[in-house]
Amino acid sequence: MDADRGALLRRRRSMTDKPEKDRRIQEAFLESELYRDCGKIFIYISTAVEVCTDMIVERAFSDGREVCVPFCEKPGKMSFFAVRSIDELRIGRFGVPEPVPLAENERFPDEDTVVAVPGLSFDENGFRIGFGGGFYDRYLQRNDVKTIGLCYDEFVEHRLSPSPHDVPVDIIITDKRNIIIKE
Repeated sequence: MDADRGALLRRRRSMTDKPEKDRRIQEAFLESELYRDCGKIFIYISTAVEVCTDMIVERAFSDGREVCVPFCEKPGKMSFFAVRSIDELRIGRFGVPEPVPLAENERFPDEDTVVAVPGLSFDENGFRIGFGGGFYDRYLQRNDVKTIGLCYDEFVEHRLSPSPHDVPVDIIITDKRNIIIKE
């Protein structure tokens, strides 16, 4: 998968219409039933190569949702912490904005939670090629939660070759369509 990951990253970096596609994906996410029905959103803060989440995060704050951002500790260990503003984030060891991991702000998913999952590519069965750390797959193996994968439509493949530890998302939202995997 590493060779695929490198090619996918190069394709992502060469996108010229990314801002418009980001806007469409975020609008579709905010219109989704999973978002409308959630009280808590576990969401990554996007980097330049990921589907942008800025609009979703700001809207979640203004809609009164509890916004929880991942903190990656050691290889494969990820936890989510509630934040009240993006100003509470700092740049972590992977160059990604993350929360200060205070025990009183750690949150665990429940039936009121939706998790936004990043990926370089997804397939029509909800499996993905991530960014290489295995954080989300390990987290999702331990937590039964509603998940939405965010992806550009041209990065959705018919079928990937998942590993035994891979966990599919429930819905994929792209700039052109919503692919429902599991209701």
